[in-house]
Formats: sequence, C-alpha cells, structure tokens
Amino acid sequence: MGGIVEILGKTNIDFIGKRHVAYAVSTVLILVGIVALIQISRGAANMGIDFAGGTATQVKFARPVDLGAVRDALSKNGIKDSEPQQFADGRTVTAPLAWYPRLLHGTAKERANWRLIGGGEGVHWPDLDEDISVENVLLGHPSGESQRSFKQWLETRKGGNGSR
Repeated sequence: MGGIVEILGKTNIDFIGKRHVAYAVSTVLILVGIVALIQISRGAANMGIDFAGGTATQVKFARPVDLGAVRDALSKNGIKDSEPQQFADGRTVTAPLAWYPRLLHGTAKERANWRLIGGGEGVHWPDLDEDISVENVLLGHPSGESQRSFKQWLETRKGGNGSR
C-alpha cells in the first residue's frame, strides 16, 4: 500500500483572518432574506401560483366580455390576488376560488361536474350544490352564502352525506 494521496497539496488557509469577510457576506445574505420576507408579507413580491399557492377557476361565456370591466370589478372589491385573463376565443375569465368556498372545498372531480343554467347565464355544480351567475362574476361579487349555511354544508360533507 502506498501513502495518502494529496489532492490539494499543502493547505494553509487563515480562516480566522478571513472571518470579517465571512461576517460581511453573511450579513448581506441575511439582509436580502429579510427584505424578501417583507416584500412577500406585503404582497409586493411577484410570485407565480407555483410559489404563492392557490387555485384558479375558469368561467366560459357565450359571448366575449370586456376584460377591463372584469378588472375594475375585481379591483373595486379589493381582490388583488386574481389575474383575469382572456383567451383566444375571448370568452374565458378567471376569478379566485376564495370567492366561492364550496368550490374551494370541492374536489377537482366535483368542480369538473358542472352545467350551464339559465340559457348560459349561470353555472351549476350539482355535487357541490353551488350556483354562480355570470353577472356576479363580472361584477366581482363573491358568494353570498352565510357562514352558518356554509358551516352546515361542510358538516354534512364531513359526515359523508354528500351535498345537501
């Protein structure tokens, strides 16, 4: 057997002498982290849904809608965490699921089971017993369901009885 292989040769690094450089680098990194946390807590950080979390819902209309009116309605109701988008066909608008707690608490399968009602003036989810009018989405009106009613619905779901 041979001797120990030296890869770096003789190393003589003065770690103690370089401690001030390490302190400075550590301080800068900590300050950057604090600024990032402040920006995130203020909502000023522009994070995508993969970092911010959340869910999106899509509403499809029979005719094109004015996206400016949708943005105005969202803004007037203090909704900052929603970005309405218009697709190539000009008929799809998104709104936050937080507006509609039953949809938020429903499974993807339950949300996928929907049908248009009122000649396209609304959407009905039979598995969730939820109805949403196109007009309310456009005006930025979240669900009008009372907390009491919603809690009863949640209790029913937890009991395994399905929707009301």
